[in-house]
Amino acid sequence: MPGRPARLVGSVRPRLHTPPLRQLNRRTSRGYEVVAFAEMIGEPLQPWQAWLCKHALELRPDGTYRFRPDLVDRLSAAKAWVNPTLYVMKAGIEKLREAREREGQLTPDLAAKLDESRRALDVRVDAVRRMNEAGVRMTAGSDSPWGWYAPGEFVHEIHMLAQAGLSYSDAIVAGTASAADSIGVGAVAGRLTRGRLADVLVVGGDPTREITALWDVLDVYQAGRRIERGVL
Repeated sequence: MPGRPARLVGSVRPRLHTPPLRQLNRRTSRGYEVVAFAEMIGEPLQPWQAWLCKHALELRPDGTYRFRPDLVDRLSAAKAWVNPTLYVMKAGIEKLREAREREGQLTPDLAAKLDESRRALDVRVDAVRRMNEAGVRMTAGSDSPWGWYAPGEFVHEIHMLAQAGLSYSDAIVAGTASAADSIGVGAVAGRLTRGRLADVLVVGGDPTREITALWDVLDVYQAGRRIERGVL
């Protein structure tokens, strides 16, 4: 009826899934930290997203992350693309750190959130490292402007992939050629070669030797035309 929100129909739990090793809670899955973090920043997850986080970030009885090599092997064999979106959590961590420096300390709840978020990020970074070592194809994408991830900070995503073990060159390719290939536009974008769109970022240094050179932007070209930056 007009004016009434549509009723969602479906199931939170997928028909096929690997059962957890034990009952999931805050001690047995770091997915609860992700769910709590999303609520803290005002972006609560959908029920199916919360279910996925809790099961995907399950911990073993010894407290280590339950990494699924069998699924990683299938991803690698299928030549699937994985977009880790690591910086979305790091952005929230940075905001909490800034608040701590500004105020001198955080409230007990926020201090606990900061610790939880850092542990959850460590889990993600380690998973990306292991997937990369297993040959899974990586692409750099972002959740910007979700949460504290401001538009225009995509360079952080490339930096995070480098921190997860990709070489500087591979991390840059993940945000350019691989990103284009993963969405089916590799024939026209993502690489500097004749016949492609000339979207170019000019930096003052060699980011394949030092990734932080990506922050030293000298010029930006979009479709071959120089963009005037800093002009409203």
